[in-house]
Amino acid sequence: MISYSIAKDFSPHPMGAEDGAKFRNLLMVWLSSGKPISIDLDGTCGYASSFLHAAFSGIKGDIAFISRTDPSLIKEIEQYRRENQKLEGKDFHIPTSV
Repeated sequence: MISYSIAKDFSPHPMGAEDGAKFRNLLMVWLSSGKPISIDLDGTCGYASSFLHAAFSGIKGDIAFISRTDPSLIKEIEQYRRENQKLEGKDFHIPTSV
């Protein structure tokens, strides 16, 4: 299993779609290993919904999310992951600059 803490291993201040796209790229590399992934969401100064959307929309794979401080984050992320059904067969572009 690949264990990852966003606060410790990526950034304590994950901001916006650009950071979300960078994190998504890392996540795609881990998923390509075929190993289960555990992502600890605690320890950041919060999450912008644009970060979560860019990082997790439509992502498939064996991923466990951990949040002891804000379990509602997991529900929000799972909602973004389910967007895959709506996006199947369509081009999906994450803006990297505003």
